[in-house]
Amino acid sequence: MLGGHDKLIIPINLPRNTLKWFYRVTVVDKNSTFEWPEYERLYSCINNRTRPGDFLSVRIPINVYLINNAADYYNFSTGRPFNYLRDYSVLNTDSYFGQCNFNGDIWLGVQNVSPTVGSKVIVEVVATVHN
Repeated sequence: MLGGHDKLIIPINLPRNTLKWFYRVTVVDKNSTFEWPEYERLYSCINNRTRPGDFLSVRIPINVYLINNAADYYNFSTGRPFNYLRDYSVLNTDSYFGQCNFNGDIWLGVQNVSPTVGSKVIVEVVATVHN
């Protein structure tokens, strides 16, 4: 849960044989009990090759950053200026779906843009791997 201007950072630990991976960030009201139905969870959509469901529009803006450098992870965590992968990040959104085809040290940073409105964030990550 994110309060006003709060942020969190999540390490993305991918298997070594990852071909590509997908991520979805969904923002809901801080008091919501919403969960994606099983058939609409990101894993099910990727596994069944269906498009992930429509996003919920709650109009609580967040920034989603993909960070691939330990120094920038630290800087994001401590409120210092940081770099992020612009092609895989989005600012001022209430939900986001992305995909990548690289491995390594990766963190997903989420920042609540609102100074006063809290929110709950659902983060899903699915990797497709080579057997």
